Amino acid sequence: MPGHLDRPVHLGEARPTPKGTFGEFLVEVGPQPIVTSNGLILLLHNAAVRFEDGTVRYTCGRLLFHPDRPTEIMAQMNYPWLEPTSFEDQHGLVSNVTFIEGLVHFKGTWFAYYGQSDSTLGVATYKVGETYGGLL
Repeated sequence: MPGHLDRPVHLGEARPTPKGTFGEFLVEVGPQPIVTSNGLILLLHNAAVRFEDGTVRYTCGRLLFHPDRPTEIMAQMNYPWLEPTSFEDQHGLVSNVTFIEGLVHFKGTWFAYYGQSDSTLGVATYKVGETYGGLL
């Protein structure tokens, strides 16, 4: 018998990024959600902010959902985990874009494949167990 996670979920008015943060203008789903080792659901997403001059900046965020209540956002980032930093991220058909599209776990490392300014492809990696420098 199908479980409650087998059907689409509507988040209603929930906004993954609060007004004034990196996803104020646009939020879109990235790669498939991941069920973490403690059962929580991690969803990576793409977000954008529009500046007064009309330009946009696309970055990547993440949300953590309760596994038994998949409409409940338990935690969210109010800053991006991936943002335009390299030349390729900042210059292209649409400049200042990092837009995650795929996620693969291979031999203890996560590979996040993303578009760079709608012109090239990049990959960000995370080796399981590494810390985030001074952030943790």
